[in-house]
Amino acid sequence: MPDRHPRKIAAITDFAMTGDGKKFAFNVVTQDHQKTNLEIDATELGTLIQYLITHAATMAMRAHNDSVELSPQGQTYSPIPTQGIGISSGSSHSDSLLVVRLFGFELAFEIPNSELASLAESIGRTATLMSGDHSKSN
Repeated sequence: MPDRHPRKIAAITDFAMTGDGKKFAFNVVTQDHQKTNLEIDATELGTLIQYLITHAATMAMRAHNDSVELSPQGQTYSPIPTQGIGISSGSSHSDSLLVVRLFGFELAFEIPNSELASLAESIGRTATLMSGDHSKSN
């Protein structure tokens, strides 16, 4: 890999939909105060997110193989609003997809079929606990 000197992202600002409603525009601001105005088709947003996550997973596996710790010191979530979730068939007979419907696109997360039952049980148990409905708890 060539020696790269990327600038670190400091913020993403000025998010807006284009006049035709088919694209998103936003600025990426770096720590050295450089600003780049970007635009992406709304239909490609899920593809961009999948691209970033896939490559982050690859880098995390490489780091793990090199005994480099990437885990943050404290877990802080950045919640993403959803419209719904569901299960879909995967790309092979051994996996399924957890599909999360967002606003205007969906993200699909691959799950081995061998883990579906325990995932469903865990979600059900957590939902019962968080809803305060203890009549269904085991």
